[in-house]
Amino acid sequence: MRFSNKELELLKNTFAENNDILKSVRKIMLQLPIAEDKEIVLRNVMTADVMAIIRKIFMPELDGDAPLHQVSSIWFKTANDIRNNQKDIEYEIDITRRLIEYIKQQLDVLKEGSEGKLKLESLEVFENKEDLLLWNDIIHFVEGQINQIKVLAGQKGETPEETIARLKKDSSK
Repeated sequence: MRFSNKELELLKNTFAENNDILKSVRKIMLQLPIAEDKEIVLRNVMTADVMAIIRKIFMPELDGDAPLHQVSSIWFKTANDIRNNQKDIEYEIDITRRLIEYIKQQLDVLKEGSEGKLKLESLEVFENKEDLLLWNDIIHFVEGQINQIKVLAGQKGETPEETIARLKKDSSK
């Protein structure tokens, strides 16, 4: 797990069985209207520690000390697209750069309550292929990260130490 026990506990305390807060995060990330009372609640739970975890989820960085098979990057999508669709790689690189710019912008909006320059609704005009692909990538990416938060926050069961002990016990059979 690329998240520490402390981070997982904070995710659970903040988001477990609290779809309203998850939906509020999603609304901010997708620039959707949010009721004032929901935004007030959201601002109260978005502490520096919670924002650090949210940033880690939405903007994963390569980490050589992460457990095996837990390294993540937004650019992974582009690597797959290179293999599958080489003629459009310039589009994919540009779209991924714009996705990263958008996600960083919205993380700042989530943290500070400011307003970003790149507007998701302006992409809905779909005057070109890139805008359509970017619009789809933003929504797909945000939904995926929100789901990751929901899954991590909803995990019940054994601690990492208990998992290690169980695996050692199982391997000695």
